[in-house]
Amino acid sequence: MLYNFLSGQTANLLSELLGSSIQEMQNLSYDLESSEIQADELGYFTKDKYGNSFRLGLFLTLYGKTFLRSPALHIDYCETAEKFKSRLNYTNSQIVTYYSLDRQKKFADEKLSVCKNCMKIAKSKLSVRITGNELHDFLLAIEEDDNLKCKISNSEGYASNWQQISRAYRESKKYTCENCNFKMDEQKHSKFWQTHHIKGNEKLNNKRTNLKCLCIKCHSGVDEYHKQQFTSIENLLLLEQFDKYSKTRQ
Repeated sequence: MLYNFLSGQTANLLSELLGSSIQEMQNLSYDLESSEIQADELGYFTKDKYGNSFRLGLFLTLYGKTFLRSPALHIDYCETAEKFKSRLNYTNSQIVTYYSLDRQKKFADEKLSVCKNCMKIAKSKLSVRITGNELHDFLLAIEEDDNLKCKISNSEGYASNWQQISRAYRESKKYTCENCNFKMDEQKHSKFWQTHHIKGNEKLNNKRTNLKCLCIKCHSGVDEYHKQQFTSIENLLLLEQFDKYSKTRQ
């Protein structure tokens, strides 16, 4: 008798283990003295041990009336960032954890607004228009600039900043499938939405015209190549997870 590894307790365990191995960008913070930080004409970035690169913003971990009225994410050294630079930390996301002296409270996984002055500086550096005021707007605009976009690929042929670009694009679409319109309800389910290259042979082309936000069910059926890619045990289990999750939403 053949055992069905896609059902039962074994499947649940495998699904949990394999699902957690899906490469999803982790929110990380770095202090100003970190040796991992590098700089270029657009600001600061870092690389992890796998060669993935992430554009960084800066934020205060401690807020109060003596510092700032409200939290902000600095994507450049504006006047405010220069003033408080000794107290700033780097982050690869708008989602951070900080402490408010005013409220005597720790805020975990809070989304910061992008500093308006920093965004003005960023816009002056790019040859293309930044259409919004979020970090993902800035990240995606960089990929529209042929001179400044990432041109370094990883072992799979994707841009070294692909994880961050993929997340930025999905955020810009509010994790809504551009094929079936199914929308994420909680951030913990973000792994069920993926960013698809319309021109599959142009993995370094991360302009928005070449990207689509798709749920994994739609992504798995895009074409014969993707159908084949989704026959791995890892992807089959992830698809089964998604099927169970989507049924709870009906």
